[in-house]
Amino acid sequence: MDPEYLYEKGNQLVDGLKAMPGSLDVLSDWENKTLKARILVDQVRARRAGVSSRNVANSLQSHMDGLRITEFREGDLAIPVLARSVEEDRRDLGDLWNVMVQSSRTGNMVPLTQISDIVGEWEFYRISRRNQERCLTVEFKHEFLKAPELFEAAMPLIEGLELKPGYRWEVGGEIESSAETLAKMMRWMPLCIFGIAVLLIWQFNSFRRPLIIFITIPLAFTGAFIGLVVMGAPFDFFAMLGLLSLAGVIINNGIVLIDKIDTEQAEGAEPHAAVLNAALTRFRPDPDDDGHNRVRAAATHYLGGSFVFFNGCHHCLWPDIRHGPYPRGSARALFSIF
Repeated sequence: MDPEYLYEKGNQLVDGLKAMPGSLDVLSDWENKTLKARILVDQVRARRAGVSSRNVANSLQSHMDGLRITEFREGDLAIPVLARSVEEDRRDLGDLWNVMVQSSRTGNMVPLTQISDIVGEWEFYRISRRNQERCLTVEFKHEFLKAPELFEAAMPLIEGLELKPGYRWEVGGEIESSAETLAKMMRWMPLCIFGIAVLLIWQFNSFRRPLIIFITIPLAFTGAFIGLVVMGAPFDFFAMLGLLSLAGVIINNGIVLIDKIDTEQAEGAEPHAAVLNAALTRFRPDPDDDGHNRVRAAATHYLGGSFVFFNGCHHCLWPDIRHGPYPRGSARALFSIF
């Protein structure tokens, strides 16, 4: 791939993103070109002056970076000793014209400009690669938009690049990481669901009761989807994480509700009356049981969730997580009872 073409298209995209309202920290990993001094040694003049290319390289290294000449040992510590020009003589690029080259054959000092030509060229500061191919990466942030929304807003600029055949663009950063993480998570989800189902069947010694519990899970997601649509939040990895993190609460509610029904039936209540009593206990706790604990737990959920839900943070993990599980909590409570 032609680096000049990549650099041109990268700068075109950077300029377009900088003009986007609210964009922040628009950067290209190739950065700006830097001025490089190329030393073209004339071998004829160098031989006439008794100077070799190795002499030129050693003189330039001692002038700029320092030439290692010996070591100073202090116990087991070896400290290199460098020969280097003083800072005043190597501060500017123009100081290269004052470098003197010492001939290893005659010992004479020869000006660098006498045996070579110094040419200034603008070259790339860095040429990055991805999967062994030249790749220019443009990254940026936004004051309010999240990664999926920001990518959608930048699509017209990306399509406007009109890349030649053989060139392509790929999505990286947060979107790529979220997709990879979500794929890994979905790989193990069927096994986890199967394990939960086996445990519930083993606990209740029944297939119907675990099925009833699992039926309430998609019904509770209704509140999450409504919250995402109303708040305009994307259904990305963090929203999925928020849903899965609270799925255990739904299963726990179902287990407690069915256990309460079994307790009512064991005390002699009819099936219909047992279901009504258990639902009323979950909805309107009895002072004689642990209902007050559930009230406190629910109050903690909604009061704490209200702070997260109405928080205006746009650069943290809250937005996508809060817009799903918090509305889902209300739907979950109703659907679990009904």
